[in-house]
This record gives sequence, C-alpha cells and structure tokens, in this order.
Amino acid sequence: MMKLHTILTILALLILASILTNFATKTKESLEFLVATSNCEIVRSYKATKGLLLDGIIKSLVESQDFSSYCRDDFNVAREWFLNMTNHPSAEWPTGDKEYNNYIKEKYVMEYNNHMKEYNNYMKERLILALIYSANCKDDCSAILIKGRWLSAKNHCHWRGVTCNKSKEVTKLNMDRFNLTGRFTLFGFNSIQDVCLSDNSLSGTFAVVGASENLKRLALWGNKVTAFTGGNVLKNLATLYLSVNAFEGDFIINEENFPTSLKLLSFARNKLEGFVGLQIFKTLETLYLDDNEIEGDFIINEENFPTSLKTLSLTGNNLEGLFGLQILTNLDSLFIERNEIVGNFIINKETFPTSIKTLGLPGNKLTGFVGLQILTNLETLFFSYSSDFEGDFIFTEETFPTSIESLHLTGRKKLTGFAGLQILTSLEEFSFGDTDFLMTGFVGGGILTNLKDLYLQDNKFEGDFIITSENFPDSLTYLSLDNNTGLTSIDADSDAVPKLDILAVEKIEGITVKEGLCKRPGRIVYSSKNACADIFEE
Repeated sequence: MMKLHTILTILALLILASILTNFATKTKESLEFLVATSNCEIVRSYKATKGLLLDGIIKSLVESQDFSSYCRDDFNVAREWFLNMTNHPSAEWPTGDKEYNNYIKEKYVMEYNNHMKEYNNYMKERLILALIYSANCKDDCSAILIKGRWLSAKNHCHWRGVTCNKSKEVTKLNMDRFNLTGRFTLFGFNSIQDVCLSDNSLSGTFAVVGASENLKRLALWGNKVTAFTGGNVLKNLATLYLSVNAFEGDFIINEENFPTSLKLLSFARNKLEGFVGLQIFKTLETLYLDDNEIEGDFIINEENFPTSLKTLSLTGNNLEGLFGLQILTNLDSLFIERNEIVGNFIINKETFPTSIKTLGLPGNKLTGFVGLQILTNLETLFFSYSSDFEGDFIFTEETFPTSIESLHLTGRKKLTGFAGLQILTSLEEFSFGDTDFLMTGFVGGGILTNLKDLYLQDNKFEGDFIITSENFPDSLTYLSLDNNTGLTSIDADSDAVPKLDILAVEKIEGITVKEGLCKRPGRIVYSSKNACADIFEE
C-alpha cells in the first residue's frame, strides 16, 4: 500500500513539474518575442516566479487588440520598473527558487493555484497601471510620481486615485488631471466600477474595448474626444459624462457604441447640432445637452426620445421653441435657460408635464408666463423678464403655484415691488438680483413666515437699510445685500430677525453696520473693510 502511495506521489510531482516546465517555456518564448520586437534593453536579472508570471502577462497583453496602441517601448519601460519596484502582496508568498519549491511540496496544489491566480491578477493590474503611466505621462507627471506615490514599491492600491477592494482588485480609478495624452485602456480591471479621466488631453476616438461589465460610471469630461465606440460591452454602465469634448454636428447613437443601461448621460459643452437615436436609452433619467449649437424648435416624440427622463437640461443653446414635453410624464426638472424663446411662456396640460418640480427659464426674452398655476408640484422656479418689463411682480393663486419653496428672479428690469407675497406660504428661499430695484428696503417680507434665505444682491438699494420685523420674517437665517453699492449703513430693530446667522455685505465700500447687528451672535461677511471693527475696539 505504501509503495502505491509513493508511486502516486511521484507521478503527481512529475505531472506538476511538466506543467511548470511548459509554463516556463511559454514565458521564455514571450520574453524572446519582446526582445525581437523592441529596441529597448530588457532587464533580465529578476526572481524566477515574478519574471515568469510577468512575461506571461505581457505576452497576453501584447497579442491583445486592446493594447495595440501601445508600442514595445511602453511595455519595456513598465516592465523594467515593475521588476525593480514590485513587492509580493503577502509575506507568505515565496521569494526565491528554494522557497518556491518548498511551497509546492508543502501546500496543496489547489491552494497554490488559488494563490497563483490572485497574484497573477495583482501583477496584471499593477503592470497595466504602470503601462498607462509610462505611455502617457513620462516626464510630465513628476508631481504625481512624487506626491501620488505612483510607481513606488507600495501596494498600488495606495497610489493616488486608485481604490481597491479587500482582495486588492482595482474598483475605482480617478486619473483626473494626470496629463493623459491619448492612449488609455480599460482592459484588465475585472472588478472596476468607477473610472474618472476628466481634464486630460485624450483625443480622437475613445474606444471601450475589453472593459469589465462591472463598470458603472465613466467620466471623460474636459478632453478632446471626437467619437465614442464599443460602449455596448458595458452592460451595467449607469453614468456617462462626455461633457466638454470635441463632438460636432449631428450625433448618431446606436446600440453598437452605447450601452442601453444608462441612467445619466451628459453631452454638455460640445458643438453638437442634433441627436439621432436617443430613444435606445429606455431607462435614462438625466440628460444634459447644455451649451451646444442646437437651433430652432426642439421636438420631442417617442420615436426619437427616451420617455423615462426625470431631468432634461437644454440651457445655452439657440432654441426658439420646445414641443412634445407632455410625453415626458416623469419629468421633474427642466432647464431651458439662455435660449431664444420670446414672448409669454405658455403652459397647459396638453403640452407640458404637470409633474415638474424644478423649472429654469432665465436668459430668454420672456415677457411673462401663462398657466404656471397648473404646476401644482412646482418647488423651484428660476425666471427672468425681458429688459423692457416694468412694474410690480404680482403673485395670485390664479396665476402662480403656492407650492413654491425656492424662487429666483433675475435680469435687468425696472421692478418696483411685489404684490401678493402672502400666497407663498411654503417659500424658504427667495432671490432677486441684477435689477433696477430702487427701494431702500424690502417691503412686506414679514408675511413669509417660512423664509430662511433671502438674496437681495446686485440691486440698487440706496442710503440706510433698516431691517424690521414687518418687512423681514423671524425665520430668516441668511441675508445677502452684496454689491448694492449705494448703501451707506445697515441697522435692525432689536426684535427683528432673531435667528439671523449670516449677513453678507461684500463689495460695498464704506458700509457701516450698526452696533445692534454687530453684537449679535451671527457673523457678518464683508470684503474691503470690517464694518464692525470700530465698535469692538471701543
């Protein structure tokens, strides 16, 4: 029986030796392959285990189309650094031939294979990070090299922008402002979920080849990308930022290049004139098309647009009209600021979704709005009149939704006051600025019993500004009077605004804040001079 056991043991060792010999032969071939195709000298003095694994990984990468943009020199620079600087991830891992052989004899083969698999992945991801660095940064990333611990002997999970899980697998890669110049791969990171490559110099086509299906967020804003391909492999991608790039003309979207799983898509700040194929995103919730070159009427229908949208932003285009919004029954935020819409903004149930909670309209040429009262869920409104508007801003329950919590009115207009403020029982934030408001105070605001933040900056208040309980509610915690250059002093009744925490009076030269306000527990924000200094010095 003992002889049989001995024979079986010998056979097992012979089989294992054969496997290792075959592996060594293949990795030796990969090394010869690299030498034959490169002009760089390759460092040959390395520990057996590390070198064999590394060359096997390099060969698989070189032969992969995912790395076809990298030259042999890139691999060799990364390889040389890797062999000199990479430590084993575990103290238990063998570091020499003798220890390596003892490990095989003393441990179960399955356990060995598991360690080999884990270390192989560790080395592969580390090598790819080094490859990305050496191919893109070279001498331009010295600050990152020093401060970010890149290419150090430390575990790469501690390098700047690299986040790993407990198994030392890369799960997040943040390489914003790394001076990346155009060669980048998502291949090889099997557990990665979040990649940020913003504010670099990536250009041309960004090809998503070989990327992990686990990727959920990809940010490419602030580059020079002109095309996006291969994204269909990202089956679980939910967020894609392509803002501030070099996309132009009509953009065609199809299922070969984009994952249909997206929930947020941003094309803001490009030079796009239109879109074809947006309807493939059946679950898209947020779409940013700001600051492009879309002109005329923007027409929405089920054949060309995702009806699942909750947020749509078309700010900063040249739109004259917007049609078909009623099919977006889940829409709660709409931004169409800085366009060419003129006259009254007309809202009715046949053309507008009543689900809207946030509506942004400033920067158009509007003279008013009709039907706003049907938006019974409206919480936030941004609005500006055209420059020829003159008179009071009038609030009535027949023309204005009482559900408003945040109201922002801006633009050069001869606004003389407000009427009907008492209907805004839910208002917590009120802002109006950049107007020709000539009053010396804010009249009637005391009835806004829930108001917390009041912004009165960039108006034309003059003389003494007095805060009273009649004009300002007890609930107020923040008051801004910034850049009302005609003001000379600010005072408050002793019982007014008891909860005021911040009073902002920046950009007002020579403003005086009276003693009663200066000695309150809240703080005063000023720019050129501490208006309370003389009082405290006394």
